[in-house]
Amino acid sequence: MLNGKRPTNSASLPQQQLLNSFDQFKRQHRSILYTEKLLPGISQCVTEACKELATSYTNNIVENFENHLLYSLRYKLQGLFMFMPKKIIGEVAKKYCYQEICKGSPTWPNTELLDNEAKSTTIQNFCEPWKNMISKPITQVELSANLGNFIPFLMSLNAELEQEHIDHKPYDVRKLPLPRRFCILPKPSFHWRFVTISVNALSCFVELSLPRGYQAQLEMFFLIFKFKKLRFNDITELTPNGNNSILFGNIVRTDGVSVDFLFYRKHQVGPGPSYQRFDMALEDFDLSDVKDKYLPISLDPSRKSVFTATVGLQSNRHVRCTTKKYYHMTGSTRFSRKQNKLKKDTGIESLESEIPSPKTSKSSAYSDYVKYMLLNKDSFFGFYGKDTAKTRFQLYRGVQRATDQMANILIHGTSKYNRNKRSKEKEKKKRRRRKENKKKKVVIDNPSKPKKQKWKPAPYLESKTKIPLIVFGAGMFGKDAVKLKGQRCGVVGKLFRTLKRHETKGRLIVTTIDQFKTSKTCNLCLSDGLTIINTDKFKGVGVVCCHHCKQLWQRDINASNNMMTISKAVWSGQGRPQVFTPERNTSP
Repeated sequence: MLNGKRPTNSASLPQQQLLNSFDQFKRQHRSILYTEKLLPGISQCVTEACKELATSYTNNIVENFENHLLYSLRYKLQGLFMFMPKKIIGEVAKKYCYQEICKGSPTWPNTELLDNEAKSTTIQNFCEPWKNMISKPITQVELSANLGNFIPFLMSLNAELEQEHIDHKPYDVRKLPLPRRFCILPKPSFHWRFVTISVNALSCFVELSLPRGYQAQLEMFFLIFKFKKLRFNDITELTPNGNNSILFGNIVRTDGVSVDFLFYRKHQVGPGPSYQRFDMALEDFDLSDVKDKYLPISLDPSRKSVFTATVGLQSNRHVRCTTKKYYHMTGSTRFSRKQNKLKKDTGIESLESEIPSPKTSKSSAYSDYVKYMLLNKDSFFGFYGKDTAKTRFQLYRGVQRATDQMANILIHGTSKYNRNKRSKEKEKKKRRRRKENKKKKVVIDNPSKPKKQKWKPAPYLESKTKIPLIVFGAGMFGKDAVKLKGQRCGVVGKLFRTLKRHETKGRLIVTTIDQFKTSKTCNLCLSDGLTIINTDKFKGVGVVCCHHCKQLWQRDINASNNMMTISKAVWSGQGRPQVFTPERNTSP
């Protein structure tokens, strides 16, 4: 159909209504057809691309269905009960309304604010119209199998949110902000894509007969590609024999610069001893062993700084890597600056700023969006062409290099903290220049004026015998995808995975710690009376003050010092200090 030809396989033909709709759309937009003659094997790559595109559309709608419905429910319920806390609204929407509408197992939240019979009746009547729009229980299997049956329901949700924007007046002062509309379908991308090369396409490219069976297909890939670059010297390492930990998926993806090989790994499905992972805890170490064999490092992850770490038991040495520094090490800031300048020079910036919004339930508005994208698709494809593949690969390598460099800061300091790791070329040139100047000039010392001593940082105490013992704070786990305005995210998880990879190689040991009240308690007097210092010269929550001892703290340094205090108490057998211990609810 995309090649402008008539499909002949009756088993794969879609419904006649879909064919008629495609013919009508094709007559309005002739540019969607690809009329160029394809080389042998390319058609199979187009088929793989269509499968990937259809799968991505289906997964996007199925995975975001619950989020879209819950957001609409929370917004509508907040309008009905203006003074009800958001936490209670969220529980009602998720535990009762969502399950009631989707014909699941609704449970009424146990709270005194909902004991009123009038409120329960109002909520039940609120769910009734939404419930009548769905005929079957909604599950992920049902959504994937009959996706078209639920698209009208999503469009009705978007229509209600869109009506809120239409009814809004400039002088309308309300407590609730306008709701955020959503895209029912994912927005298409014009970026340079990867092409999937399956065994069907590969056999056409090399003009060999199509092999049948996994082993024959594996032999063809081994014949064409050099698997020694991937550290597989013999095909027997990938031949299924029941003991393989890695199997090749017989699929290769490429964008013209980089190549991805798809492998399958074994994963643990039961408590088998051969695949168990043992993570060390703080209680597994003793204070005397830590002093003799390990270099303790308490690491506090946060938003503005990827980590702030306290090195050593004395809590007087600190290392830090800001989020801004991390993105500079990846090269993404430099690339973004160049790309924005190029967009402005080529006119792509104005084209992208004028794209109509696809967040609509009206077919006419969405048709305008489709027309605009098809009209300017050549400009977008030209800008995001094959030249961007090399830059994308460089950014991928930059991310790997940046995470390893952050880990090296904790292991041996790198050139940022360890002066022995720095290049000495500049210092040698300065030393030679001073010697030459001394020969030319006669220096007369004046004993009446004392020489000023220049400040120098303390040398980095690198121990080649002690193993770094990193106490990683667990306060940011699971929050990489949580976005905050003005704050970048998604770095802490990468750092933790990199440290665990170094742990498997025997370079360090990683253990986690609960960060309860570590940033709210003064490390000097252990009182929880820290308050944020607000002045006109700086903004944010980085500086805090203790009301008890009047000590000023940098928030992250105070937290990392408290983590070291907790660790020393646990290692000495005293247990976690009471001020850092969360209260346990003991219900009868």
